[in-house]
Amino acid sequence: MKEVEVSEKSLEEAITKASIELGLSSDKIDYMVIEEGKKGLFGLGGKPFIIKAWEKGSKPEVQTAESYSLKSEGESAPNLTDLEVEDYKARTTSFLEELVKKMGEELDVNTDYVDGIIVVKIVGHGSGNLIGKKGQTLDAIEYLANLAVNNNTNKAHVRVRIDIDDYRKRRQETLENLANNMARKAVRTKRWVKLSPMKANERRIIHTTLQTNDDVTTKSEGKEPRRRVVITPNNR
Repeated sequence: MKEVEVSEKSLEEAITKASIELGLSSDKIDYMVIEEGKKGLFGLGGKPFIIKAWEKGSKPEVQTAESYSLKSEGESAPNLTDLEVEDYKARTTSFLEELVKKMGEELDVNTDYVDGIIVVKIVGHGSGNLIGKKGQTLDAIEYLANLAVNNNTNKAHVRVRIDIDDYRKRRQETLENLANNMARKAVRTKRWVKLSPMKANERRIIHTTLQTNDDVTTKSEGKEPRRRVVITPNNR
């Protein structure tokens, strides 16, 4: 099975480019969004859409969303020495321990380096205050940690991923169940199903969960922050 990965300014242009490279019309390909595009200010500094595409009906290589992986982010792992890894881990731990303390919580911060990513697990009583509604506080903490750890350094950029009391793992399982349930509903009713608006990483879980399901096709539509996944049955 031939599979291509393309990058363009808009999703429509990416689909068109993929269709050309596959030698198929756009209605005969399936695709998965790897990276959501973003428009830059005054047309500058934007990010392109990155998609993987293949002939409709064929199955792409399964890519799980279970672990933190740079493959799913469209990035390559930084080439770091063991000493540099320990330095990044120490700075990440120090920053988060100080941040948690300032937020009035006493929690354990455990840091590891997995597949090119600094993976942090925070546990303890009161950790729910650091998660926030729909994980918004957790996302903000993760954003600040990425800025702090990569600030004032000429070394390679290292991504920091944070989970608190397995919130992201539990959220992923919820989304995977939602994806499968809504796919069954779409097939049963022979009508497309629109999910609630989600963040890009959560939409990616939906796409990944259903990418090998021959009964449905998924796509994202709308504009941030109201962008959502649409599940379409192939038996319409």
